[in-house]
Amino acid sequence: MSKINIKLEDERGMIAITVTVIIIAIVSLITIGFAAVIRRDQRQSLDRQLSTQAYYAAESGINDAIEWVKAGNTSEISTCGSLPVGFPGGSNLGPGVEYSCLLVDPTPDKLIFDPLGTDRSVIVPIDGNADVTSIKISWQRKEGGNQFLLGSVGGAKHNLLSQNEWDTYNSPPEGRTSLLRVDLIPASSLDRANLTGKIRTFFLYPQHESTSGPNAVNYEGSEANQQLFIDGKCNTSSTPQYCNVSLDSLGVSGSGDFYLRIRSIYASSIVTVTAFAGGNQVELSGAQALIDVTGKAADVVRRLQVTVPIKKQFDYPEFAIETTDTICKRLNVWPSTASGSAGADYEPIPGSFNPNVNNSQNQNICNPTQP
Repeated sequence: MSKINIKLEDERGMIAITVTVIIIAIVSLITIGFAAVIRRDQRQSLDRQLSTQAYYAAESGINDAIEWVKAGNTSEISTCGSLPVGFPGGSNLGPGVEYSCLLVDPTPDKLIFDPLGTDRSVIVPIDGNADVTSIKISWQRKEGGNQFLLGSVGGAKHNLLSQNEWDTYNSPPEGRTSLLRVDLIPASSLDRANLTGKIRTFFLYPQHESTSGPNAVNYEGSEANQQLFIDGKCNTSSTPQYCNVSLDSLGVSGSGDFYLRIRSIYASSIVTVTAFAGGNQVELSGAQALIDVTGKAADVVRRLQVTVPIKKQFDYPEFAIETTDTICKRLNVWPSTASGSAGADYEPIPGSFNPNVNNSQNQNICNPTQP
């Protein structure tokens, strides 16, 4: 009997050892798992910090390049790590932080306006490395909306609605693509005859089409083709933006270069402009510079691209008369000073502006209390 008892005690000891080993293994696995989680969180936190530093390094490079362009430098920077003499700032921003690559392209193959607002027009030169024969304009809503017009609006196609009518038509206003007004000005000669006879104004309409691709319209040399409405063939599969129009046959203008005046109507838009010479896309100079900067912090990199105007935008007024105050406008026909000549039978409108009276009387004409 005593021998049997000894064997039972030995077996109980083996079970205890086995259980202890299992518990130790489980605790070890849990500890290793927690340690891995902590190391991963630490690495993620470090990566976020390094990513932020790399982003700000890239922004520093962007700002330095903008100052370089604003100073009138239009030379290309095409090699990483090789900044020209006199370049502002410096690529080394601290221990392990720098912008490792900075490129400036003063002749990009496209112009990007993001956003193009409704308050002011943008005027840029379209100066290609070859005579421009067509210009493609692509646009869509700044917020990315994909609501386009279907058929007529307000009882007629190409109807220009009020802002309120536009906002309440058919779909939520935040999803509706805007109109564009485009003025195309041949730059070969800016004399009166050229300005009055060859400038073309187009309203690019966000009309939906089931097929993608630009709606091509020929530039015509006749003044009868002023202020045309052009459907944009808007489709969510179109690129680079949803709505696209191509202004073709620009050679009849007698100019290979143009000025483009463009403005968004109803809401802000993203607009891309490309130019072609005989079907080949051309590089555009004198309008925008493409800046491409890579920031680096330790082993983390961030890359930023921006387009900036090479020169200050043309700040022309939007209208023939523009003021921050009210305007009094009253018209009449004055007789000629020569008796019996044409116009002598016309008399001044009572109460109208008279150049022969003093300013106080003229000012009373525009008094809002007057009938």
